[in-house]
Amino acid sequence: MSFYANYYASSLFIKNKGFTIKAISKSMGLQPTSLSRKIANDRKFTINDLIMICKIVNIDICNFIKNFLIKEINVEAEIIKKGDN
Repeated sequence: MSFYANYYASSLFIKNKGFTIKAISKSMGLQPTSLSRKIANDRKFTINDLIMICKIVNIDICNFIKNFLIKEINVEAEIIKKGDN
């Protein structure tokens, strides 16, 4: 399963926790542009990405998913729902 970020919520959360994209991406072994693209929804987060971020910023993964990410399946369901009108 893959996830899309809620761009504003996830970006603000990272900043409020005192982290930068650069610091988190370095800890994940990614280039900062790769993580930025995931946050900007140019790329999808994997569950492994989420686990790593949650460990780095010390937050429960369920809380992070609930508040800062949108499950891909929900996005697809909304597109289908809008198409039915």
